[in-house]
Amino acid sequence: MKQSKLEKIIEQARCNLSTHLDLSYENIEILPASIGNLESLTYLDLNGNQLNKLPESIGNLANLRSFNLSGNQLSSLPESIGNLANLIYLDLGFNQLIYMPNSIVNIGSLKILDLAENELTVLPETIGNLTDLESLNLNGNRIKILPESIIHLTTLHELNLNHNPLTDLSILTKVNILDYVWFLNVELPRRYWTKFSDWKSEWLLDEDNAEIRRVLIEQIGYEKICEELNAIDVDRLS
Repeated sequence: MKQSKLEKIIEQARCNLSTHLDLSYENIEILPASIGNLESLTYLDLNGNQLNKLPESIGNLANLRSFNLSGNQLSSLPESIGNLANLIYLDLGFNQLIYMPNSIVNIGSLKILDLAENELTVLPETIGNLTDLESLNLNGNRIKILPESIIHLTTLHELNLNHNPLTDLSILTKVNILDYVWFLNVELPRRYWTKFSDWKSEWLLDEDNAEIRRVLIEQIGYEKICEELNAIDVDRLS
């Protein structure tokens, strides 16, 4: 979309005191600073564009409740994003984010945060301040260790950790309300939320889920399982 056309759309939305603005799949490369003039917005969709940065003025959208930025080329976010104090839903999936700004923890109302398919290697310790968070999607990143502060996410209900190089999920046992954890492309029951080195071959004997049995065999290793189960043929379990 040409900048002149985009500016006109933004100005019209400002004049109309629009609360919803859908600019998805418009081939937008640069978001003008004037976007910050849309202080009435509660819903903004920028999904599927070519944005590699956001203007600092994005933080002026204080009434925004839903913000979709998935499918862009963002490698960083402005600190001003922490000013979106009423935001409930934030989708940053399928970008190129390498870190999250500390200011994001100021969004105390956030309930759903999607960070799937980025380049994150760590989460900030301050993420524990997002105490209203109910759903966190970290699928497809490079996270090796979960921060201790995750135990403070006392309303977290579901967590997607697929396709991250994690080897220890034991911290999750301290997140009491957490019901659903996805890792290794399966939904893992609570007894698997531990160090993978502590996974037990004997769990195969009472595990009904074929996909989880597959994961157990892959993680523990066939030879070790045979040894620990006194050479029981586990082919029938796979």
